[in-house]
Amino acid sequence: MRYIFKGNEPGYMLEWKSTRLSCGQSILYKEFDKKQELNHDLRIEQHSICCYCQCVIDHYHTEGGNPDTAAHNEHLYPQNVPEDTYSQQLQMDYKNIFACCIGPHRQKRQKHLIHCGEAKENKIIPNLICREDCASFFFYSLSGEIIPIQQRKIRWEEYKNIPCEQLTKEENDALVCIKVLNLNCVSLVEERKN
Repeated sequence: MRYIFKGNEPGYMLEWKSTRLSCGQSILYKEFDKKQELNHDLRIEQHSICCYCQCVIDHYHTEGGNPDTAAHNEHLYPQNVPEDTYSQQLQMDYKNIFACCIGPHRQKRQKHLIHCGEAKENKIIPNLICREDCASFFFYSLSGEIIPIQQRKIRWEEYKNIPCEQLTKEENDALVCIKVLNLNCVSLVEERKN
């Protein structure tokens, strides 16, 4: 994972929200009609890499193309947390939306191989990608694993079983992100190793 600098909100988002609010309509993401355009702008902002795993993403998932490099618009704070007004408020907050990989198409049905937004679903993770020091939380081993930086001398299999109370807050935040996003799934580890 790495820090993603969020630029200014695109004019078409501001205009869409302003128009809807002036008419007394809700500003729900599911009703937003420029998702593809938004994804394009997010990919430019992120230099065509996934916000979580840094895999290459080069098109919006509905455009066709190689499914292994497709992207969707990911809400860092989930948009569908049941009975949570905060998630409703952040649905159309530009600083909460990122471009995220879909994951290798051939692995979609194998739950243990999915990663990033597909694995996260509606879970809440620490907001590390918006921190300038994000990269300092993680270490990439020669074996292709990603682990919290403070424990870089041990393997992921050993690390993930350490009780939370034995970890620093930074280690725990990194560990939560790695586990929830499944950043050590077989396909990502192999890709990093190569």
